[in-house]
Amino acid sequence: MNNVIWKYKLELTDRQTIVVPIDWKVLDVQIQAGLCMWVLVDLGSSAQVPVEIAVIGTGNHWNADGWIYAGTVQQMPFVWHVFYRVKQNQEGE
Repeated sequence: MNNVIWKYKLELTDRQTIVVPIDWKVLDVQIQAGLCMWVLVDLGSSAQVPVEIAVIGTGNHWNADGWIYAGTVQQMPFVWHVFYRVKQNQEGE
């Protein structure tokens, strides 16, 4: 395996998509000059996968079905909860 840790800068928006190598694992989310996600990736494969990111503020309503929790960050006075899922093919929708 050829592992490396990559940092993805995230936007403070409800939904966004990042593209990661197919063999990946979320390590952490924190504030570092903005919202960031650190991901362990295996560079042994050139295949990539789109990952949908949800940034949810405390108290906001949303459907969490199918989402995986990545972490919570505080950016006073706000608290953001970050979730992710592999983005599904949009064809036929």
